[in-house]
Amino acid sequence: MAEWMRMLIAIDEAETSRKALHYVGRLARALEPATICLLHVFPGPPPDFHITRQRLADYQMAGEIQSARLFETAEQILTGYGIAP
Repeated sequence: MAEWMRMLIAIDEAETSRKALHYVGRLARALEPATICLLHVFPGPPPDFHITRQRLADYQMAGEIQSARLFETAEQILTGYGIAP
């Protein structure tokens, strides 16, 4: 089962993402030692972004904040299963 020792998990704000993290937490605990890599892809600005007069730096910062929250939540869930960050 060596291929199960490394897992790549995509996360977002959906409830299914949180359910997947709980599933992976249980699975990784059973397959210890396992390596988990979390992935979150923040989409680029929409095509009409320039019309909204928003600053790109502000859009990127909002993405970084959202990503940080997702990773913090994921870390809390996985820590609950004894998975260290």
